[in-house]
Amino acid sequence: VNPQLFLAMASGDCDPQLQATVVAILRHPPAGAGGPSGAFRRRSAQPGESIRVGALGLEDSADFNTSAKWASLGLDDSHRGERALCVQTSANVAEFVAADLRLKEELTEDDLKPGLFGENIFLDSELLSSGKTCIGDEFKVFRCGRPQRLRLQVSCPRLPCGKIDDRMGKTYTACGARAHCAVTGHAGLFFRVLEPGDLQIGDVLKLTARKYPMWDLARVSRLMYSHPTALMNHKVRGSKAWADRTTPAVLREEWMGNEEELVELASIPELAILEWREHLWRMLEWQRIGRYRPRPRPPFAALAVVGLIAAAALAVGVSRSRAQNRGDAGIAAPSPSGWRLAKSGAPDIVVAALAIGVLRSRSQGGEAMRLADSAAPTFFAQRTGPRVGVQSPGRDPSPSPCTGAARCAGVQAACRARPSVRPWS
Repeated sequence: VNPQLFLAMASGDCDPQLQATVVAILRHPPAGAGGPSGAFRRRSAQPGESIRVGALGLEDSADFNTSAKWASLGLDDSHRGERALCVQTSANVAEFVAADLRLKEELTEDDLKPGLFGENIFLDSELLSSGKTCIGDEFKVFRCGRPQRLRLQVSCPRLPCGKIDDRMGKTYTACGARAHCAVTGHAGLFFRVLEPGDLQIGDVLKLTARKYPMWDLARVSRLMYSHPTALMNHKVRGSKAWADRTTPAVLREEWMGNEEELVELASIPELAILEWREHLWRMLEWQRIGRYRPRPRPPFAALAVVGLIAAAALAVGVSRSRAQNRGDAGIAAPSPSGWRLAKSGAPDIVVAALAIGVLRSRSQGGEAMRLADSAAPTFFAQRTGPRVGVQSPGRDPSPSPCTGAARCAGVQAACRARPSVRPWS
């Protein structure tokens, strides 16, 4: 027996018979795959069908942690696995029904079938409820009494969204299904995958390790979200936090435990970051993680600014060359390839400016930034210095070593000699 499990059993905090049978495996089909539509659409596995379970969850299942929305919100890719499997149990559903909520629409037996909560896996167990399942609990999968490769770990309670109220009772208040589940943990739980494998209907999950017997999912949910204002406002605040990276979804004064409990729970590395540890760390003013993590500075903004500066520099150069050309009529017109050579200088300057912009945007300050700044004058000088004329098919191959204002003046003179040609076109 695992030593941690043995200690938990000896203290009475862990039931050695804590196990559950897989009743349903439900995959979320990708958009356009056919079948039922909506956020809760699921495709059920057939008996005897083996479903691959990887680090990010069920194979061929389009869930939130594998969607493009995860990256668009600025979440760390390394945390996707914390929400690999969304699981609901019959014990949770039984306690939810026993709560006898005053819903605007009554729930029928058909409403309570597997898939009601949008889960990936439904487990049949009289014991596996939020009050008897703890953060960090490890489960091993058995098939016909034989251990399988798949190992799972509880990462957090499942915090339901408003769609739960749409499906169950249509009561959008503190008396509704969503609010009840947020406080009790009856909406289910999330597993992370410790060791990939496959899963079938009829497989049995058995508890093999318990690290934190005092932190059951019901307690975690109650301490975090049972305050009345946190219960009803955390979703709106959390959405605002995605945009400004600052607004706390749950306020420090809404924490329903003491300081010691807050620090202890925030220090559990097995607790998922999204919707849980990110808020705890925000309360304690620790490093900002999850939705509070500052967004990385995008390089495109810096490139756009540098490009505008380069364009302005070109405009000033052309203006000055025209002024000099008007004051100096003795400048000889270059060969027809001269205006092409002058024109070719514009892309060089833009490329150089963009290169410097990339270097500056990738650097976070210090030596790299100073190197970019010191390299700019040399880089521009090398790209716009004296050059030999470029031979053009059917044109005069003679060199045109014109640079700077002289080059631009030569372009103007060449254009006057050839009216059909427009400079910088």
